[in-house]
Amino acid sequence: MIYFEKSQPAPVCLAIEKAKPSSENYKCGTVLQRLNTDFERKCYICESKNITNVNVEHFRPHKGDRNLMFDWNNLFLACQHCNNIKLGNYEDLIDCTNEAANIEGRILLYLEVFPMEVVGVSVFELEMAKETETTVALLHAVYNGTTPLKQIESSNLRNAILEDLLDFETCLERFYDNRGSEKHKKWILGKIKIHLSKSSAFTAFKRQIVRDDANYLADFESFFD
Repeated sequence: MIYFEKSQPAPVCLAIEKAKPSSENYKCGTVLQRLNTDFERKCYICESKNITNVNVEHFRPHKGDRNLMFDWNNLFLACQHCNNIKLGNYEDLIDCTNEAANIEGRILLYLEVFPMEVVGVSVFELEMAKETETTVALLHAVYNGTTPLKQIESSNLRNAILEDLLDFETCLERFYDNRGSEKHKKWILGKIKIHLSKSSAFTAFKRQIVRDDANYLADFESFFD
């Protein structure tokens, strides 16, 4: 998970639909288009890009509360895999649209590939806050599965992460290969910049690779947008 800035003000249609006693249409007007833009066409939880099974997810479960149901700041973009796991089971999470929450400074994501692919989640807090603990539990469930069906979906997700990370690490290796021309090095640098932008898939994993290496961090931290 990474920080996403939520656009303001709220779409006008949300107040209009909320005023209708029987309406539950919180996907009205420009809501979907703006969420798609705000979240860089990614699921805010797993960071899958260009998701085809788009869900409008309530960050805090509304449970029939119309204030929460139509609250623009409570509407997030998620994939079906993550939304079905989260549901109302994880109510106290780090808000990735709150810059002060410092989501990237609190949670570390890494992909282990031996003896089998599994996503690990670590934290940078000596005393883990409740919202951090809940967020870690959700990320473990999303990336590693909770049921036989979700384990298959999570395996497919990890394969996508692995493929993307392999391309990123190849770019890093080629950047430091002195045999390439300056033109080629500049092209590779452009690819690295794209990989590290928040619009890229699985950005949190790639930024952690950079943070774990002093040389990478010195050369590429400026690409964290």
